Amino acid sequence: MKSGKNQQQIVVKSNRLIEASYRLDLVEQRVILMAIIEARNTGHGINAETFIEVRASDFAATFKTDERSAYARLRSATDTLFNRWILLRGIDETTGKPMERKTRWVSTVDYVEGAGLIRIQFAPVVIPYITRLESEFTSYHIGAVSQMSSSYAIRLYELL
Repeated sequence: MKSGKNQQQIVVKSNRLIEASYRLDLVEQRVILMAIIEARNTGHGINAETFIEVRASDFAATFKTDERSAYARLRSATDTLFNRWILLRGIDETTGKPMERKTRWVSTVDYVEGAGLIRIQFAPVVIPYITRLESEFTSYHIGAVSQMSSSYAIRLYELL
């Protein structure tokens, strides 16, 4: 992601993912948003083996902080994001009954010391909710949420 264009980047998420039950702190939410943009911008597609880089320089530019602070925040996010999960509700295709599915956001997180970046690998169940979006999705410019200081504010913005 180019640092100068961060404010113009568009986040696209499935409405089911937005409506899912999950709790991410502000930095984790921002990492997910940046990874979604980076994944779309690479044009290589995403699968269960794809690693997506989130750079401290891009994070700092997007969220108006210094790179040193951004790198520390990314480091902290690698420690917590791996343990976060999502509860997706839907209808079981086989039985037609209500179903709840728990999945993690990411299957792998890399912290690359001294390189100013982290790499995340989205969990296979999450990938369709950020890549195959033909209908029932929400999109917005990351600049609309970049200065929000609460993960709840971002969630509310997405829901509205």
